[in-house]
Amino acid sequence: MNTGHVVFSSVLLLFVNLYDASCKGTERNAVTGKDTIILAGNQHSFKVDGTQSFFQAELTSTGKNFSDDKKLLLLFDRPINSRDPEGVYEVYVTRESPDVKTLSSFNPGFVNVLDIYVLTADAPPHYLVVDLSKKSGEWAKDGQAIPSLIVTVKFRGNVSPDNTESKQAGQLSVKGIRIVQEK
Repeated sequence: MNTGHVVFSSVLLLFVNLYDASCKGTERNAVTGKDTIILAGNQHSFKVDGTQSFFQAELTSTGKNFSDDKKLLLLFDRPINSRDPEGVYEVYVTRESPDVKTLSSFNPGFVNVLDIYVLTADAPPHYLVVDLSKKSGEWAKDGQAIPSLIVTVKFRGNVSPDNTESKQAGQLSVKGIRIVQEK
């Protein structure tokens, strides 16, 4: 009787874990669970690595109007993290190309850092997501098209106790960038 209980518990635990893993995979790859519309984009590939510690891309507007009461998202398509960085990738969105050397989290164009650790999952997402909803009013008014914007991703190295910043940018590549909004 004890053996039967152990087998039943093991099978139940296996089913619960399989169900839990499949649901998390689905949630991780969903943007918002709603239809979206592309407002701007760039389909070129970009890379941050040991030779290039940043990339900049101009996202061309599709001319479609956005609504400031809907969620606005920046998507980095088909990301691949080939080598982990010793730091973070900061994301900036601006109307004009900024001087990369002067960028910091105090810059008004700073949006967030990329969560590349989701790429280590068994079923990694097809894109990395950054929420732009709080920034949209800086670029256009409700009912207008978002203008062309510059997206800058800059590696910021960890600082060691002796105040030296790591230069190990890792290796991150993406196959395009889009700004989308819920319908």
